[in-house]
Amino acid sequence: MPGDGEGRSYGRLTAPQVAEDLSEQSIICLPVGSLEQHGPHLPLNTDTVIAERFAARLATHVAGRYAGELVIVPTARWYMICADASNADASGVIFQGKRRPSAKPLSYVAPSLAVCEQHFQLGAEARELAEMFWPGDLALLLPWRNPEDAARHAAVGSPALTTIAPGVLGELAARAKVPVAATTANISGDAGPDDLGPL
Repeated sequence: MPGDGEGRSYGRLTAPQVAEDLSEQSIICLPVGSLEQHGPHLPLNTDTVIAERFAARLATHVAGRYAGELVIVPTARWYMICADASNADASGVIFQGKRRPSAKPLSYVAPSLAVCEQHFQLGAEARELAEMFWPGDLALLLPWRNPEDAARHAAVGSPALTTIAPGVLGELAARAKVPVAATTANISGDAGPDDLGPL
């Protein structure tokens, strides 16, 4: 979907129209939903419908105000909201949207172990765990090597909860030209009966 605040499905456009419409500032929401049974009362494409509606609402809400600042990616377990870890405004949008306390930092998604070692202090045990479980679901709380880096990346805190992720999230971190901060796409805290719940 284009980042023009309107949001429209690229599935309804021709390839030349899509190529003309896309730019480096475009926000693209890729809805992913399974085709499976949901009991006798729901259609097989329920997950697909939910994913498409979510993507359309997200594009309409986010694209016009925050074009180029947030990325939503699917992982094996959940959707992740990602932003430039050094961009306080973009990261602030995540905290605000999730109703996440500012004292609860986002995760830092490193593109590689080599880059991680440039920015963070890894003791022998941390390095052993990283070599065994990265890329993967393991996150390590690592101190920054440089206090100035810690200050520039306040959204991920100091020490920073750091990971090298598998799949799409890891690919995003590897290709991004900025450091990636990420968290799950749901409202923070315990959802009460009147809460909107997971996004």
